[in-house]
Amino acid sequence: MSVFICVTCAAQYEGQETPSCCRICDDDRQYVGENGSGIQEWTTAVAVEDSGHRNSITQVREGLHVIGLEPPLGIGQVAHLITRPDGNILWDCLYLSQASVPDIQALGGVSSVVISHPHFYTAAASWAQTFGCKVYVHAADAGWVTQPFPSLRQWTGDRMDLGPGLTVYRLGGHFPGSSVLLWDEQGRAPEGVLFTGDTIMPTPRGATFMYSFPNMLPLPAGEVRRMRGTAEGLRFDQLRGSFAHRVIEENAREVVLRSAALYIGLLDGTEARTYF
Repeated sequence: MSVFICVTCAAQYEGQETPSCCRICDDDRQYVGENGSGIQEWTTAVAVEDSGHRNSITQVREGLHVIGLEPPLGIGQVAHLITRPDGNILWDCLYLSQASVPDIQALGGVSSVVISHPHFYTAAASWAQTFGCKVYVHAADAGWVTQPFPSLRQWTGDRMDLGPGLTVYRLGGHFPGSSVLLWDEQGRAPEGVLFTGDTIMPTPRGATFMYSFPNMLPLPAGEVRRMRGTAEGLRFDQLRGSFAHRVIEENAREVVLRSAALYIGLLDGTEARTYF
């Protein structure tokens, strides 16, 4: 059996023959082929290892490391590793280079992986097998898993507690199960950090909410209003998105609420602008 990897999104499929298409890309939130060419391209885990891809690991604050991949593969997202005495938590997922495993083990390994939405399921099976950990996805999106494995767990409802100071909230929007992780552990992140995947995306002037980012398809005003209501009840000062440069360093809660209000107003017409 080989592990085939979609070049566009890095979703992994296990089988004896190359898949006919990538289910993740063949969806109106994504696109097939480079720049939407429609030409499905594949590589394999063996080829990626041989090409020299390695995970980068950068500490950005006490107890928090950003894990990337150089050179990038697929969408190019990063994951966040929260180190804790009772077991490390990996938020979101990307390709795992076997050459980088010792470096991650030196930080305490991974006890649990929690993934915000299907675009980042990617190499979840590899992380689970390598570190012997459970991987959590929301049940509303579990049908998008492309490489099933025994330690995959589906969580339900709108909230999942991972331990003191760590709570996952389902906001929906981008996908029905799209989620965020709030890290508000006294003494480690006293002001609260919200990890948002693609559920809430930092922008140069604030934050935005989209059904599809590459295809520029917005969410309805009512959905953003609902998401804003959930965010309003959370305590966070910093927001970290799915890419290394997508960070709101301070006053993130206020930025998100203000941005959501503008988004809603522009869609429902209550925010006056001149268009013609």
